[in-house]
Amino acid sequence: MKTLIVLAHPNYGASVSNKALLEAFKEGEVIVHDLGAAFKDGKFDVAAEQKLLEAHDRVIFQYPTYWFNVPTLLKQYLDEVFAHGWAYGGGGEALKGKEFAVVTTVGQPVTNYCKEILGFTIEEIVLPMKATISYVKGKFIGLVCLGRDKTLQAFIPDELSRAKEAYRRLAL
Repeated sequence: MKTLIVLAHPNYGASVSNKALLEAFKEGEVIVHDLGAAFKDGKFDVAAEQKLLEAHDRVIFQYPTYWFNVPTLLKQYLDEVFAHGWAYGGGGEALKGKEFAVVTTVGQPVTNYCKEILGFTIEEIVLPMKATISYVKGKFIGLVCLGRDKTLQAFIPDELSRAKEAYRRLAL
């Protein structure tokens, strides 16, 4: 199974959590596609992006959750690359049957994502991604979320370890 990680971090160079999560993989186990590097002159090479998706059986979207949503970079990618006639509608079903997952980081403890504290769960936050996957007839296979500790300054080492293990299970 060929796995593509679509990394949608607008400032990956400054990332701590997203870099730490990718340390779960050895060189060559997965293909990591950095949307920040692929985004040239304010746009994506749609044909190249679609070809890359077609070449993989499993696609994992990895991104930081910003204001309870995906980063703008990922939204634009979906708007442009998951095009009518290719991903859906007009006979387009290029993503049909592919497996998809979401790996996200949040700027507070994951335990805060509950009805009692925030009023919703992380599973509810990713519903638009799950709906997108369903709409293009893909199969959603899972979610991994890594948060920060109570100081909001760092992730909890045990949680990072568990998140990496879960990520590997999704990807390989």
